[in-house]
Amino acid sequence: MQISTVENVSGNLHQVNGHTVALYALDGQLYLQIDTKTWPFSAQQLKLSYHHKVPQQQTHFALTSPTGDFAIDYPAWWANIPDFELVEPEMDKDEDYLAHIYEVWQTPSIQQALLKKWAA
Repeated sequence: MQISTVENVSGNLHQVNGHTVALYALDGQLYLQIDTKTWPFSAQQLKLSYHHKVPQQQTHFALTSPTGDFAIDYPAWWANIPDFELVEPEMDKDEDYLAHIYEVWQTPSIQQALLKKWAA
């Protein structure tokens, strides 16, 4: 299923380093879509990882699932801030959409809140 073929979908969408990434609710379930590939967000087999490669000023995001994998390295949100020190990792979710996706994936209460909001 692709977002463009479904009506009445609520969620959010961002461009990340040339990839279209969306998190949305459909039929009482959250889905993560990257370009044309879609995964049920609460699937037990869905695994996400997110971390910074500090010396390279890059961020790594990866998704693994029996139905397909995705990985990307892209410039860290803080890379162009002079003398920035990574002492507040909690800023990631506010500054980087894929960090937000990772936090939602790790936090069932946020998933439920988004489902409730987007289903209204």
